[in-house]
Amino acid sequence: MYMTHLTLAKSPAAAAPMANFISSAYAEHQVLWQMAGRAQDAKRDFLYRAELNDAGLELMVVSKEPLSAVVEPWVARVKKYEPRFAAGQLLQFKLRASPTVDRARAGKRSQRQDLVMDMYRELEGRVPVQRVAHKAAEQWLTVRGESSGFRLVESSASNYQRLSILEKGRPFTVPVLDMEGVLEVTDPDAFLARHLTGFGKTRFAGMGLMMVKPV
Repeated sequence: MYMTHLTLAKSPAAAAPMANFISSAYAEHQVLWQMAGRAQDAKRDFLYRAELNDAGLELMVVSKEPLSAVVEPWVARVKKYEPRFAAGQLLQFKLRASPTVDRARAGKRSQRQDLVMDMYRELEGRVPVQRVAHKAAEQWLTVRGESSGFRLVESSASNYQRLSILEKGRPFTVPVLDMEGVLEVTDPDAFLARHLTGFGKTRFAGMGLMMVKPV
């Protein structure tokens, strides 16, 4: 695996590509696809997280192969990515993901639901959405930890939003939430496998890549 640190510093030359990148989730994903140098019908083999800051755009990309079509004014720093985890290790994490839950409805197939809105409706709107988002993140991460080799120690959540995207020409809406906190690795192999393939069922628009560092 490879980790690529992409930067697009604010400058006259970067104005147009930066505006294009932040114009929509679809444009963002297409830019990454082009820089990866993959065919349009290829299976996605990368995860990324994008951050807009005072200096410009900063992206971290984890991929099976190096990005082969990065062009100026983008700057790329690439290194082999071979993380090693140990049982009992504490890690700080940051994750942008889509917290959903499958709900069975009477007489219908199970459907994917926005966990934040699900909990918000159960509370009949008596609690602010962002506070509900914090509890939803805690629940979602705890459940994921059971199958992904970690135990949640503490977490917080912010920037809850509902993102409209297109998939195969059809529009649909997904929840997006930024989560961070501390976790304990319980099964290093299971955690590594999930870390490299992504968290959550939606890996679009910068979701799924968990950034980690030792506490």
